[in-house]
Amino acid sequence: LHGAFARFKDELHAHLASDGFDDIGPSFGFVFRALDGAPLKLRDLAERLGITPQGALKIVDDMAAKRYVTRLA
Repeated sequence: LHGAFARFKDELHAHLASDGFDDIGPSFGFVFRALDGAPLKLRDLAERLGITPQGALKIVDDMAAKRYVTRLA
């Protein structure tokens, strides 16, 4: 099962890269799913992801720099 998932992930990233999305980080998908439907506070995002707020901030900052998300005050 792990091998099938790894292959799926590799093929997904290759497909996204061929469409011009070659800068997607390994954690972006988890954030996209967590944000589906409504914006979240950073603390709530971290809780949903099961990581520290500092870890969530690092991912969100990377995503914002690449224009995949927008941070609001």
